[in-house]
Parts: sequence; structure tokens; C-alpha cells
Amino acid sequence: MTASLPSGDDVYSILAPADASAFDDLFELYRSSMPAAERKSRATLLALLGRNDYRVVLLHRAERLIGYSITFVPENDNFCLLEYMAVREGFRSGGIGAELFRHSVDTARAGRRDVAVLLEVDSWREASPDRAMRVRRQAFYQRLGCLRIEGLDYLLPLETGRTPPVMDLMILPPADGRVIRRAELERWLRTVYVAVYDQSPSDPRIARMVSTVDDPLQLSGVIPR
Repeated sequence: MTASLPSGDDVYSILAPADASAFDDLFELYRSSMPAAERKSRATLLALLGRNDYRVVLLHRAERLIGYSITFVPENDNFCLLEYMAVREGFRSGGIGAELFRHSVDTARAGRRDVAVLLEVDSWREASPDRAMRVRRQAFYQRLGCLRIEGLDYLLPLETGRTPPVMDLMILPPADGRVIRRAELERWLRTVYVAVYDQSPSDPRIARMVSTVDDPLQLSGVIPR
């Protein structure tokens, strides 16, 4: 299959809360592109649209939805979480995903150089049938400037009735080049647990995660070939 390249006909937009038809298209692509253990319910996803701290970017070509991203952007903070991003099958491997990532980051940062972008990514460090896919996914984000936070086994607090996959946390460092301290990461994780996953701010998994990372954070680009 020939890879689909970015086109001058590609149109980006922000999903409006009242656009039911666009949400239906989004949810169809979301269900087909995300593993069940990492998906939120339709009702939960719909509720995000009315929140000021979320940006849902849609990518259309010839009026067909071919990609999307969902980013948690806490107000008056210096980080965001790129929670979901996908390109429709048949449009992958041609640069569209990279363009969608850059557009989503620019939308979330809104011109601010101090905003770090976090990404929850399936880990390649444990044996699994889809390990090669996990390696490719992390390599894709690495080519876009993202690095893995060393020493952090990310505990995904999503309650779907299925065992969450083993995860890594990657980061697109802030453009201002500042060093990131462990206490800052802990604050970010607490915000994500509370505002994204409706968990307690004293959830013991937060302390467990940050206890194994260096201060300041060490970032790694090591991915097996």
C-alpha cells in the first residue's frame, strides 16, 4: 500500500462541543485505533468536550476524518499531556502523523516555550507479542524530539476492567531548555491522576513512580533496533 503524504487539502480544526456529527466520526476512529485497555468510554470522552482544559484536534481530508489528537492542557501550568493521537489506517507512514503531532503541540503550547509535553506510550522493555510495534511507536516520537523519562515505570490509572499495559512516560522537553526536577514531575503526575483519571491526589502510585527517578530527571533516547 502506498503511504499517504501530507496534502494541501488537509484541514485542521478544534472539535466543538455542540458538533455531534463530528464527535461520532471521532469516536468511530478512536475505537478502531486504540486498544480496549487504553480506551475511555463514549460518555467519558464526550464529557471532555465541555472542559476548558482539553484540546481535541481533528484532521480532515476531502471532508473525511483521517486523524485526531486529544490533549489535556491544564490552565496556567507548564505542561500538557498528549493523551491520544491516531491516524486512520491507509493514511499512515507518510508523514501525516508527524504533522499532526506538531500541530497538536503548537495548539497546546499556544506559543509558550516553557510547556513540556508528556506522552503515555506502551513500553517495549517487556516481552509482548506487539513489541516490534511498541518499538516503532517510541522511535516515531523520538524522531519528533521526545525522550523517555529514565527509571520511571508509568502506572496507567485507567479503569477499564482490563489489565493496563506496561507503559513508559515520554516527554517533549520545554523549548526553553530548562532542567526538570523530580518535584516538578511529581506535581505533573498528581495533576494528571486527579484531573484526567479522577484519582486521589494522595494515590500511592504517584510516590512509587517518582521514587525511582533521578533528580533532575534523566532522559533517554535508547530504543532497540
